[in-house]
Amino acid sequence: MPLPILDESILENVKKACGLQADYHAFDDEIIMDINAVMLILYQRGIGSDSIFSISDETSKWSDFMEDDRIAIIAPYVGAKVRLMFDPPQNTTANESLKDKANELEWRLSIEFDDTYVSSSTTETDEDG
Repeated sequence: MPLPILDESILENVKKACGLQADYHAFDDEIIMDINAVMLILYQRGIGSDSIFSISDETSKWSDFMEDDRIAIIAPYVGAKVRLMFDPPQNTTANESLKDKANELEWRLSIEFDDTYVSSSTTETDEDG
């Protein structure tokens, strides 16, 4: 069963993560620029399509980027990274918490999309069993 987030607008979803209403457009250009920067990071890590993905408005959906259940990890990662770029929390504890969240999700993404890790862990399991 497909995840509901696949049909959501990337821009509107990330704006929610930044505490903005979907119909508030004053910062759309800056948020789009930050989303595209995070999409480049994902591309360089081998996550997503074979070409650099970017958005230009609210019409781009998560399913345009990837039709995969792993989008459930990618969407909050993009939201956290963009929030840190666009409007980082002024409170040190909140800022560190958001950085920790982004780092944790980044680590999980690297494990999830690392073919070497998946292959070696499968081999070790097969040899033990």
